[in-house]
Amino acid sequence: MADEVRVNKMGKHLILDFQGVEKVDLNSFAVIDKLFKDTLSKVDITVEDIQKKEFVPQGLTAIYMLRSGHLTIHSWPESKACAIDFYHSGVDTWNTVRHVEECLCDAMGWENCTSTVTIPRGVHSRLYCNENQAKCEILNHVKLVHREKTPFQELRVYDTKYMGRVLLLDGQVQISDELDDNYTIDMSREVVKGEKTYEHILIIGGGDMLIANYLLESFPNVKKITVCEIDERVVENVRKYFKMSENINKNIESGRLNVVYQDGAEYAKKLAEENNLVDGIIIDCTDVWLEGGVASSLFTVDFYKAIYGCMNKGARFSQQLSFKDLVPQFKLKWQEAGFEDIDVIQTTTPEYGEDLPIANVGK
Repeated sequence: MADEVRVNKMGKHLILDFQGVEKVDLNSFAVIDKLFKDTLSKVDITVEDIQKKEFVPQGLTAIYMLRSGHLTIHSWPESKACAIDFYHSGVDTWNTVRHVEECLCDAMGWENCTSTVTIPRGVHSRLYCNENQAKCEILNHVKLVHREKTPFQELRVYDTKYMGRVLLLDGQVQISDELDDNYTIDMSREVVKGEKTYEHILIIGGGDMLIANYLLESFPNVKKITVCEIDERVVENVRKYFKMSENINKNIESGRLNVVYQDGAEYAKKLAEENNLVDGIIIDCTDVWLEGGVASSLFTVDFYKAIYGCMNKGARFSQQLSFKDLVPQFKLKWQEAGFEDIDVIQTTTPEYGEDLPIANVGK
């Protein structure tokens, strides 16, 4: 996809704020210099030049000019605070940014990182700029609750000042305890309606359980929901750290909610081969453009053929497509898979700065 290439070539921009730093002397350029050089060496980035200014009585600014971008810091030692800015336009930008963030947070203290924002630079940067207050505040004033690297992705849970507790996967906000969620409603509204009985609804992805919880609470006419999630740790962390856990656990115990840990494309193919049909499918996965994302198999013609094969006649599926520019090429994929009843709606959510397209496709 042409847009994806352009985004990747323009790189990623990481912004970190720290307060309460005790382990690093923020008034010592020698200490900062060693930390920065050690961090950059771990990701094979060469420093081309350094400019610095040490202030009286305290504080410093340093700019590391890199072949692929820059790394900067401004410190307030009297407040034990600093602001760090890293831009990288080279290869493997997502993993490089994650490694740099990890090294700096390990040194400064994860508990002291009060803001962490990664901006994809290029044609899609508008989605990550602070175009509305809700987006601006999601990852400001944060406190890390939990962090781990699962077999598939990096997972974090933060407490935030304005959005309550949030879950991030590979740096992308998935759910919030406090967020009014148009996305969940719009992903569900054409797949599940109130006037008919649904014996079985399949959610592919959706390990954050937000859509499953919404359907369980709002639609007693849905008899059974299966969530097919590739990453078991996502589900387990939601069940441990989020408000909805009691309802999720209750419905798992009753059998109304079933969780399968498997690649969604493989599971859909298995259902189709066994003629095990469902009454609707909600594909709630990470963004299509993410480099090396775990959801890449859920945007292929073969996958759409598989879900066509496991849907009852009259059933519908929904899927978010990240950007409206991608809609025409996905329509061709759905048509090739056999779908003819195709519609795309727009939804809004504070994690994005503009409307998010959602496919509603019927068999």
